[in-house]
Amino acid sequence: MDTLRDTFEQHYRRWKAHAEDDALALSSSDVAYTDNPPFRAMVEMGWPAVPYLIEKLRTDDGNHFLIHALAEITGHRITLEEARAAQGDPGAVPGNQAYVACWLAWWDAHPKNPDAGAQGTQESGRQP
Repeated sequence: MDTLRDTFEQHYRRWKAHAEDDALALSSSDVAYTDNPPFRAMVEMGWPAVPYLIEKLRTDDGNHFLIHALAEITGHRITLEEARAAQGDPGAVPGNQAYVACWLAWWDAHPKNPDAGAQGTQESGRQP
């Protein structure tokens, strides 16, 4: 019998293989990494996938596209100002790693109850 973690790991491994494809590596579009069946399957798992997504962000610098799954699942949006602050340069355009830092801080400060997290988290600014 598959556990939730096993199901997530299956989707994640399929997505990681897709993301590491040489042809995809030439793309600068986040959509190329997020508009595919394994990524969509992780998103469709909903809130139960969030701790696993956070874990992957913490353990592999190449997983920064998972921030898009977190935004879709939680409804939370990291503001441009938050990302700039995380990057340490308020005038610079933040990269995905700055958004990763914001997501990890959000998780660390966030109640782990999905009902509590989805309320009042719609913020303006760059997505996710």
